Amino acid sequence: MSASPSSYAALSQLAHSAFGGLVVGKAADIDLDWSGDESAIRIRAFERSELDQLLNIFSEAVPGAQLRRSIYVAPGAEAFLARLLEHPSLHTRQQLWGVELKDKGFVAAAHTRFIEERHHLNNCAVLPALQGRGLGGRMMAHWESLARLQRSKRLTLDVDLENDRARRHYSRFGFSDQARSYEYQFEGSRDLPAPKDVHLIDWAVAQACFEIHGFGRFDLVLGGEHHSVDFRVGEFRLGSRDARLLSALQAIDRSRRILVRTPEVIKDPVWAHTGTIVHMIKAL
Repeated sequence: MSASPSSYAALSQLAHSAFGGLVVGKAADIDLDWSGDESAIRIRAFERSELDQLLNIFSEAVPGAQLRRSIYVAPGAEAFLARLLEHPSLHTRQQLWGVELKDKGFVAAAHTRFIEERHHLNNCAVLPALQGRGLGGRMMAHWESLARLQRSKRLTLDVDLENDRARRHYSRFGFSDQARSYEYQFEGSRDLPAPKDVHLIDWAVAQACFEIHGFGRFDLVLGGEHHSVDFRVGEFRLGSRDARLLSALQAIDRSRRILVRTPEVIKDPVWAHTGTIVHMIKAL
């Protein structure tokens, strides 16, 4: 169940009250020129004309491997995010917000989503020059306030296993490891069976989305089970390594690499490990 406020602005105003104000730091915290006016630093939603700042922050601050798994590097990412800002009274389940420093613009950014009973952190980043000075903690508190206002029961996020600093940061705010998943690239060094009984669903929609935004999603159906495939620049991403599905993807476009995310470790030379993702959770 979502909260009664009809837009992120309304949610943010309530979070402001719950959080005790939108001030997210003091001069000593960030070591920047500061006039003494506490309103110089605040958390607020991004507007359409400011989305380039959000993407620039992600590009500068998010580790490369993690960023490449996201939509934020797609050529049409800004246009896609702009659609999330349309119809705000009906579009309350995704929020684009950040930390703004007066006269300097945004210095941190976040994309959060309310999914059923959980609030998920799609991405969160502070510019490298300002990391370690309290802004990330303030963002965690603001995110939790938003989640509680939407009656979420838990917070969730994904982080690379190798990103020790981020994992320690989230642990300090009450997050614990829930599970791990492993990403592998198919090297295609063996013959695959014909894609018998595989059916392609929503390909036209995925193609149209890809042409506009640089990413899309379609389904492969096998034995009555739907397998979602992320359609990205130069690659397909899915959650199954069934050989018939791999064969179908190669039939669609052999030039694209195929990446699979699985809860199990794969010990097979045709699969090259590309990353381990830790799923973290915090109950509310």
